[in-house]
Amino acid sequence: MARQLLTTTVAAIDTSVPGAAGVLATLVLPISADGARFENAVGRNLLLFINGLNAVSAVTTIITIQSVADPHGREGDIVITVAPGQVAVCGPFPPALFNQPSGTDKGRVYVDYSAIHANARHAVVRV
Repeated sequence: MARQLLTTTVAAIDTSVPGAAGVLATLVLPISADGARFENAVGRNLLLFINGLNAVSAVTTIITIQSVADPHGREGDIVITVAPGQVAVCGPFPPALFNQPSGTDKGRVYVDYSAIHANARHAVVRV
């Protein structure tokens, strides 16, 4: 199946409005078998992962953000272990190291999950 496409929430802060700081991210249930993907054109995205929303999770999740070879051949996946009840914030992701270089997912970052609890959620926020 296709990877889950995450919608990016843009955190544009309007300094002309007093108290206008912050943004509500679009949290969705991850699909562990398929993985996820998100647009990363400007390289200022953060991946948020909550392991156990409004409940205690019984599953530790390992998140792998897949890297691609940059023009110099360097690679380096990001691997984070998220215990039950923890929140992970990953990124930003330099496009040369994390964006898919070609195909229908050109410019997108791939994310894989080892396991997902029913109360886990993830989102992407551009800062």
